Amino acid sequence: MQSTDFNPHTIQSCRLNHWMCDVNDFGVLAVTGSDAYSFLQGQTTCDFKQLNSDTWIMGALCNPKGRVISIFYAVATESGFLLIVPVSTLNIVLNRLTMFILRSDVTLANVTTQWHMIGFSLSPATTCPFSLPPARGVISQSDRYLLQCHSTNKQPKRYLILCREKRLKETLSQLEHMELTNTDSTEWHLHEIANGIPVITEKTSEIFIPQMLNLDLLNAISFEKGCYTGQEIVARTQHLGTLKRRMFVLAGSSQSPAEPGTIIVSQSNQAQHRVGQVVRSAVSGKQLIMLAVILKSAAGLTDLCINTPEASALSMMTSFDPETPLP
Repeated sequence: MQSTDFNPHTIQSCRLNHWMCDVNDFGVLAVTGSDAYSFLQGQTTCDFKQLNSDTWIMGALCNPKGRVISIFYAVATESGFLLIVPVSTLNIVLNRLTMFILRSDVTLANVTTQWHMIGFSLSPATTCPFSLPPARGVISQSDRYLLQCHSTNKQPKRYLILCREKRLKETLSQLEHMELTNTDSTEWHLHEIANGIPVITEKTSEIFIPQMLNLDLLNAISFEKGCYTGQEIVARTQHLGTLKRRMFVLAGSSQSPAEPGTIIVSQSNQAQHRVGQVVRSAVSGKQLIMLAVILKSAAGLTDLCINTPEASALSMMTSFDPETPLP
């Protein structure tokens, strides 16, 4: 990954590398039944063959035009799968998948209220009272899943705990024993942005194709498995090399986050030159940090801004695509 010196610890409220917070922006969808595997394999971008009790996978649900409806994490359970989905698109995903069940032995259920999610990061010197999984790994215990989230080489390791109510008190006690700084979810979002992890909300659903969101770089697309909804468009983009947009980290000054889908323009030519859209953002102090899908040809521009009354100027901080380095 090509990067500038951007680091989440340079941001005021993201200077921590020893923290914990509730992650309330995600819901949980249970997929069970004898046909659950083949059903999900035919509806999503990722390869469920890669999923076992020791790993998690990231994937996307697309419409027939190859536009991403939502992004999810999946873990295997004894009875099927759990999909960790943004709350704002969970019902959209549930309704879309329900349309394709037909005669398949598949049951879908929104089980969000049965689970708690906690994100945390440890300093290297911390002694953890429980085992930690390797990269992209999962440690599955009774009613609790511990995932190591995707991190770039320059960023601290982050973890996500998914646990039921009866394991919550024990889990919180273990985390408190490590004297983690209890913070709000802004910390989680800032670290997610720094690591290039996109989130699709209701406002951005069905706007981007997976490669625009760097999902190919995040191993969330399989180009070897069989057909799935939207696969023809996704594969054609990959093999013809026609991708004109990629996702970048940008930073500016603002006291409030930029809404997903907000237009980004070239400041010298606002009316004519739209160059991208915001995917997700967070604010620390007066610093705005975001992931945005931007024209690759605009990667070297220094006059970008959000197309809002405030017209906050933006600097491009990180490119995750080695074929699109920043100047």
